[in-house]
Amino acid sequence: MSQKQDILVTVVSPVLGTAEVMAGFVEQTSTFLQEHYTNYELLLVDAGAEEPVMDSLSGLLKDLPCIRLIRLSAKANRDVMLFAGLEAAIGDYVIVMLPGSDPIRAIGDLVDTMRNGSDIVYGLSEIPTRRSPVAKLGANIFYWYGRKYLGLNIPPDSTYLVGLNRRSINALTRIKGRYRHVRHLTRQVGFKTSVYRYQPEPIVPGVERGLWESVRLAKEIVVSYSQHPCVW
Repeated sequence: MSQKQDILVTVVSPVLGTAEVMAGFVEQTSTFLQEHYTNYELLLVDAGAEEPVMDSLSGLLKDLPCIRLIRLSAKANRDVMLFAGLEAAIGDYVIVMLPGSDPIRAIGDLVDTMRNGSDIVYGLSEIPTRRSPVAKLGANIFYWYGRKYLGLNIPPDSTYLVGLNRRSINALTRIKGRYRHVRHLTRQVGFKTSVYRYQPEPIVPGVERGLWESVRLAKEIVVSYSQHPCVW
């Protein structure tokens, strides 16, 4: 086994999916962090997960070290959950990832990229996102609008996987507002960035974002960040 890196790494993840998905994610992530870093934490953010999921996590919290659980007071979308995690993270390097979707090995790849000089590393799926014809049309319109009026060039196959170093997190969490979106704001803070291309794991129940959640997210971004007149 290679020598552990003497740094503090935080993995932030929302509590999504089934009890089996979360248990597997927590166990594998905890093992990877313990094997590769002298200091680490796994920070889970819950916003109303079902009781069996929380019962499973409660058992793991007793058995595994360096895991923290933040429980929000109300139902919230994944961006709210992730920002709550980023604000609480103490790591020199922080990895945001979704359970059951992002491969555990990506933690090491993103940390190494940041240690080599990048402030933020974005995940980009090598597998085209599967969408229904209606969802595909809506996504194309949103990404076109983002490029033209928001000055935002988010690739259609970008994911929630992202690595941030401490100074980029400090800048990101100082941005306040009713709506804050990870994939939008990380592209606005002006730090050195890199792209990490990878193949996500097959989508599991409870992790994939639904059509209406995608519509709501697109509406929030347009209303919150655009100065272009728009009627909803």
